Amino acid sequence: GPVWAALLVTLAVYTLLFTARGLIAARRRQWRSHAAWMLRSYMAMMVFAWFRLAWELPLLEDMSRGTRATLFLGLTMLLALVATELVLKWRRVHHSAVERAEAAGVV
Repeated sequence: GPVWAALLVTLAVYTLLFTARGLIAARRRQWRSHAAWMLRSYMAMMVFAWFRLAWELPLLEDMSRGTRATLFLGLTMLLALVATELVLKWRRVHHSAVERAEAAGVV
């Protein structure tokens, strides 16, 4: 249906955008930024694998096939993107704390 198509187009645009931003960061030799954008790109592409895994779970089987597929795709997209941002946020906070400790001579 149209929601399924919109989700796929959104996922494709996000993947292309994330990859392009990663390549731009690499060309500018901004390696941390490059790594973050490429992780986002990788996780956007992994949505298809997560979707297939979720599809095999015996959940919501009484739902119509199209509705269930759309719901699972939307949820896997949301979870993958949110989880990626949480990991990147944790890395920024963790690295900042380590850098402050090193500067203070604690580590």
